[in-house]
Amino acid sequence: MQDSTKLLYRQIADRYVKVVWTHKIQECQADIYLEKSKRTQTFLRILSALTTTGTIAALINGLNTWIVAVITAFVAAASLYLTLSNGDSHTEYKVADCKRFAAIMHNLRNQYESLMTDIKAELLTDKEIVERRTLLEKLENDVYSSPLPATTAKAVKRASKSLKVSKDSTTEEKELELIVPSHLQIDK
Repeated sequence: MQDSTKLLYRQIADRYVKVVWTHKIQECQADIYLEKSKRTQTFLRILSALTTTGTIAALINGLNTWIVAVITAFVAAASLYLTLSNGDSHTEYKVADCKRFAAIMHNLRNQYESLMTDIKAELLTDKEIVERRTLLEKLENDVYSSPLPATTAKAVKRASKSLKVSKDSTTEEKELELIVPSHLQIDK
């Protein structure tokens, strides 16, 4: 491989890594939103049960109905607050937005990976590499020019663990041997 091709490959590999990071961070952020939504829904169910229990208890003779009514009103107010501040549609929108953006980045990641494969297989001239790189950069710039879904430090930390420790976007040789049908495998 020529030095100019190696230089182009290095720049494309750098872009690939950045796209992989963005993709994984968005996926992790969507998971965080889903987990928060599940916790909120569980807490709302508990508050609803307590409100119902308080109402039933107020109907039973022998209990101080004023205290039960105050507690029930407090629990109902907390339930209302959670419902209004953490509406499912708002969370669902955030999840969908992160997943949509992650899908776009996944597609871009695959295109960069294909270009890197073609370069490594020496199927392209430097001119062809530059043309495809320029096209991918334009696509990437178009993606980043629209409003991006917000992410958190927690999502970045999860993405880091997923990519560096779990090697989530890496296919190990053993996986290929186990999953790809033997008649489609290439001899080493």
